[in-house]
Amino acid sequence: MRRALLEARKSLGLTQAELARRVGLTRAAYSNIESGTKNPSLETALRIAAVLGRSVEELFGRPARRREP
Repeated sequence: MRRALLEARKSLGLTQAELARRVGLTRAAYSNIESGTKNPSLETALRIAAVLGRSVEELFGRPARRREP
């Protein structure tokens, strides 16, 4: 699951269906992206980021690796 996507969407009070509509996707397609089942194209990732007011890196970037002491 892409927790950053879920948290950003919920912070704006959007349902998956509403966000998908604003981005130009079906709810099912957006759900697959949010769950991590599918990866969005760069264009789709940019549209999602714009609607959510976040950067692509924040939403889709990999978590920072913890350094071992």
